[in-house]
Amino acid sequence: MKKVRGQIVEEKTRGTRHNQVLHARMHAVNGPKLEQPKPSQPKSRQAVPTKITEAEARRALQRSGYLMEYRVEALLRRRGWYVEANSAYEDSDTQKSREIDIYAIIGRPVGTGPKDWLFSSVLVECVNNPQPIAFITKTPSIREWAVDDIKGVFDPEEVLVKGSTETINVGHLLKIASYHHYCRGRLASQFCSFNYKSDKKEWMAWHDEVHFNAFSTLVKALEYRFTQFELVAGIYINWEFINPVVVLQGDLLDVRCAGGTVSFRRAEHIKFRRTLIWKGKERSYMIDVVTERAFPSFVAMLEGELKRTATRVKRNVEVIKATLRTNQAKTRKRRLKKRP
Repeated sequence: MKKVRGQIVEEKTRGTRHNQVLHARMHAVNGPKLEQPKPSQPKSRQAVPTKITEAEARRALQRSGYLMEYRVEALLRRRGWYVEANSAYEDSDTQKSREIDIYAIIGRPVGTGPKDWLFSSVLVECVNNPQPIAFITKTPSIREWAVDDIKGVFDPEEVLVKGSTETINVGHLLKIASYHHYCRGRLASQFCSFNYKSDKKEWMAWHDEVHFNAFSTLVKALEYRFTQFELVAGIYINWEFINPVVVLQGDLLDVRCAGGTVSFRRAEHIKFRRTLIWKGKERSYMIDVVTERAFPSFVAMLEGELKRTATRVKRNVEVIKATLRTNQAKTRKRRLKKRP
């Protein structure tokens, strides 16, 4: 038995020595044996929910502006406005169809004939702003110039007053500056919001692209509406005042600078005047920025302005219709000259 065990040990030893010699030869030829990398452990992945819960859906909607659009639309309908939600317009930059949140219109008879009507419309963009939007306001030196910022379709735009050889803007004829909200109070031409910079650990004033796009959309939608109107020949009044409006779900700040100091006031309505080059010409646009809680009183104000305008149009109806007759006669003469 010992002999057998000895042979086994000897064979193992001999085999071990043989392996050692073989390993040394391979090491000399191929270099040292590289250590094999350990298999990497799979990274733990965070589970992605496959279906949103009702509570999560509610919070997501509340953070967006969709519910506010519904509330604004419902308010306008209750007050008797005709409302188009997600109204289409053509983007002047891309020539593609875009949508504005709300277009609404209401009419009022002038009282001088069955076809004499005034209309007031709103182009609305709804913005849910988690941080306040601040507008730097100032008092304009001349209030009457804002009459030219009142946008709409008016026929005639200029009237000839008896005893004068020059035409005047129909807004000045009606002395609309005495009651129109564009001609009252302060206005702004600069705005910003606020964003927290985690690397600097401080709040920064900045331009949120969502806010900038809302103003840009209103201007494009307004200009598009001008291309859709067709003036119909006739001796009757058919005007539309168009009011671009941004409705905010969050806070609105009125920032005032005086004597090196800056003060902040919580506001519900601010007029923002934007100037830009449109088709090679400088144009200005007055945009009403209103909080959602103040929107009902804002709409009531527009309705009140329309009522006062109808009263003043009725008072000056003879001057207005005399200009319409003159314009119609000129149009007929031009058409007769073009005939062969």
